[in-house]
Amino acid sequence: MHYDKMSRLRYYISLLDLLAACAEGENLFIESLCQTILPMEELLTILNNPSIDNVLKKPFVRCLHHIYMKSTGNVVDMQTSEIPHDT
Repeated sequence: MHYDKMSRLRYYISLLDLLAACAEGENLFIESLCQTILPMEELLTILNNPSIDNVLKKPFVRCLHHIYMKSTGNVVDMQTSEIPHDT
């Protein structure tokens, strides 16, 4: 991979790790901000993409966990509630 692309990727991954770390504090404002920056649909698209290495998916999993699954708020984004699931 080209050096410039690799440095951008490292920056993006570090930024996602920072967002997930901020959301760990169970701050409703931060969770809402993170949900705006990284919508659930986008997270799931990345996590389900087989061409992305699993090592690179770790920050996305952290974001999913802390921003959506462990959220302190009861507010659910309508796009999130429409995601199909098995019953």
